[in-house]
Amino acid sequence: MVIKYSNKFVHKLGYRKAKWLPCVKVLIGTMVILNIMACYARPDFITQMVCVLAILFLSDSETISRDAFRALPLVLLVSIVYDFIWLFFIQGLVAEAEHQEGGLELPVKLFALHITWIAWLFKFPFFFVLWKVSYNYLVDIKEVHDAPRIIKL
Repeated sequence: MVIKYSNKFVHKLGYRKAKWLPCVKVLIGTMVILNIMACYARPDFITQMVCVLAILFLSDSETISRDAFRALPLVLLVSIVYDFIWLFFIQGLVAEAEHQEGGLELPVKLFALHITWIAWLFKFPFFFVLWKVSYNYLVDIKEVHDAPRIIKL
């Protein structure tokens, strides 16, 4: 048995509908800063591309379709898999930094490696919020309040 609550009932309980657009903007800004600092260790243009395209799509939502916005979480998922492979199988920054320039690069490489770990962990909530916003594209981005969940634009 499925119980559907009306908006008035939910509003009487003190709950309100979440505004996802400000949350997405804060997440994008945080991801950009983390990714810039993580790029001291290695180039990561996939995540930067997702952030720049998300900013573009959110600032010009009139000409962007739902399918284009739905591609952002998928590309971010590719970035998560790439980072997983790099972090666990490829990277050897500590050993590399000890051999180069007498170990003077070690603090910078360690900082970048720690930020890369933080950015990789931060990509998971960023992925899920982007996925949720892309799923409810009409409601969250286009602000159509009586829109069905899935519709062809």
